[in-house]
Amino acid sequence: MDDDKEETVVCPADAPEWVSSNFAVINRRDLGPQYLGVLAAWLSLEAKWGYDASKGTSCKGTGERPELLDKWIRGGRAPRVRKVPAVEDVSTFERQVWGWWAGLQPAWRKMDVDGRPSEDREMDSSGDWGVLEVHGQNGMLNAVAVACWWGVALEGHSSRSWERFLDDVSWVCEEQTE
Repeated sequence: MDDDKEETVVCPADAPEWVSSNFAVINRRDLGPQYLGVLAAWLSLEAKWGYDASKGTSCKGTGERPELLDKWIRGGRAPRVRKVPAVEDVSTFERQVWGWWAGLQPAWRKMDVDGRPSEDREMDSSGDWGVLEVHGQNGMLNAVAVACWWGVALEGHSSRSWERFLDDVSWVCEEQTE
């Protein structure tokens, strides 16, 4: 990419309201190209699924959802929630996010010594993603949203943990899009 150009992600014109309203809240160019890559990967995944909202299905997994995510979901997400929820304690939120994300992983994913999905990724031949295959508002949108909130809370500071989370969310979206 040309250094003079600012990277952008555009919500597709044919996306339903649940996609466009949530996109408007989590479209944060200031979070950098890696975050924008996650946003683009999520949009591609939802487009592949035909923007199926899959209501009544939940992406809960075995880990407890971060408290902020629970509040956002109970509050109705966008369009009712029009701003990014504020993370008060970044290190607590980081632990909550990783615990929740690890609990969403299919049984075939390797975990590292910290209980996080391993960066040494090997796809299972079954292609079964379990709860990570949930479409719509109850699916990968939640992972992209918490990545956004975490990134905003970092206030421009770098974080290897956040970057690793972005990389993993992007990989999950991209693998399911193929």
